[in-house]
Amino acid sequence: MFRDDFPFFHSQSITYLDSAATTQRLGAVIDTVNTFARDQNASVHRSAYPLANEATGLFEQSRASIAKLIHAKVSDEVVFTSGATESLNMIANGIQPSMLSGNVLLLCASEHHANILPWQKLAARLNLSIRILELGPNGRFTEETLTEWLSIINDDVALIACAHASNVLGNIYPIDAICRKAREVSALSVIDGTQAIAHMQVDVQKLGCDFYVFSGHKMYGPTGIGVMWGKYEHLEKLEATKLGGEMVNHVTYESYTTEAPPLKFEAGTPNIMGAIGLFSAAQYFGHQLEQIVAHEHALYTWLSHKMANIDGITVYGNIDNSISVLSFRFDSLDNHSAALMLYQKGFALRFGQHCAMPLLDSLGIDACLRVSIGCYNTASELERFVDAVNEIITPEGSTFEHQVASEQSAPIEEPHGAWEQALFGATSWAETHRQLLLLSKQLPLLCEAQRHDLNRVEGCEASVWLDKQPRHNDGHLRGYSDSKVVRGLMTVLLLKHHQNLGLAVPIQANEFDFEAYLADLGLSSYFSEGRKDGMKALIQRIQAIG
Repeated sequence: MFRDDFPFFHSQSITYLDSAATTQRLGAVIDTVNTFARDQNASVHRSAYPLANEATGLFEQSRASIAKLIHAKVSDEVVFTSGATESLNMIANGIQPSMLSGNVLLLCASEHHANILPWQKLAARLNLSIRILELGPNGRFTEETLTEWLSIINDDVALIACAHASNVLGNIYPIDAICRKAREVSALSVIDGTQAIAHMQVDVQKLGCDFYVFSGHKMYGPTGIGVMWGKYEHLEKLEATKLGGEMVNHVTYESYTTEAPPLKFEAGTPNIMGAIGLFSAAQYFGHQLEQIVAHEHALYTWLSHKMANIDGITVYGNIDNSISVLSFRFDSLDNHSAALMLYQKGFALRFGQHCAMPLLDSLGIDACLRVSIGCYNTASELERFVDAVNEIITPEGSTFEHQVASEQSAPIEEPHGAWEQALFGATSWAETHRQLLLLSKQLPLLCEAQRHDLNRVEGCEASVWLDKQPRHNDGHLRGYSDSKVVRGLMTVLLLKHHQNLGLAVPIQANEFDFEAYLADLGLSSYFSEGRKDGMKALIQRIQAIG
């Protein structure tokens, strides 16, 4: 129904299930941006010649279209930013003590880092405390949870920051009830609508919030453009923290006065093409949102109930009150390996911490897989995905893991063992995967007491630690990861390092190109971008302490 509107799918055969990270771009958006760049390019709000007036008109037309989409009172309540992250930072950095009546900031437990870090900075700046609105088991939100949250919103609360829908759990939160209680105690409410804007009707007046933010690239629009909506009286009080041209109406060498909102917050030359592209996205939603919601709901309902009934996986969040986002883990398999298997089968989905480390910590997990649906997805794609999940956790797959677990492998002390030739000779991911699982058993393990922050390798999808232990005199580095595949990759790197040190003319770790070596083994082609970054960080750690 909608797929033909997205040129990406005219040339790509992958099954794209990562719309919560970024959506594919509408053809109309691409055409609008290209037309402006080719035929209409001029700066806005600065000149009076016809081309500049046309550009300004298009820019302000987009602002009006966004205001209409979210049911703002007036278009001057819509501020263009680079995205939701900048919007949240602008609010947190611009809030003045006079705007707050309490001393507690309330944050939902499932917030994206972008809706946590700015509030930590505000708390430090104004000497406020932070309290977390907790969720139930496996990230569930229930009526009891709501009752508990509302009881916490009292006169001590200065501000509540909450996503309209969670980027990990998919939970849709009752923002209207939360904001109503916030108003009763004179607390500000800041709602992150990044995940909601493309999947449901948004009416900021009905929600009753004070601020609402979102990003263009989550709603089939361009990257680098977003929106900060705020009630006009709050925008007047909010301090502008980005200063420069266009946002001022008078400047001397000693002082300045700002323009009224929204120009007050739009210093410098804005992302004009991004804003104009966002106009096309807003128009698309304005005409088809009801059909989009119905289509996605049907797909998600089928997927969520299928996944919830598969033995061997755990699904997180509220599957019966969710946007089209579903996060899960395999119960008995290495989830890093499972994610890579899905990548190899042609499914583009997210695996990792999803910029929500505190949430995952509260769930007792370090990472999870996330499927996120867009209007362009189809029933057949989801059927193939469920089939792939079932294939990964079949008894045959479990038998394979048990078989590998029982096989013997060469000890790490053997520098020229068969491990290297086995990897060079692997002709498929299945063979490579098997070898990495075998190698994972050879890793000299870092004891649990030493798996602390000083020995953690940052930047990896999995939790990884690496160090030397003085009580061992064998010269080996020791490591650990909760992922068998990562342990296998660590073993490869350490085996090669020890092999190099045993040469007639030893090669030190900082003299060897480990990345090229992994490529020669054929391993790099199986890495996600996140794992490539993790391998780089691990190699740097080996070179620093090896």
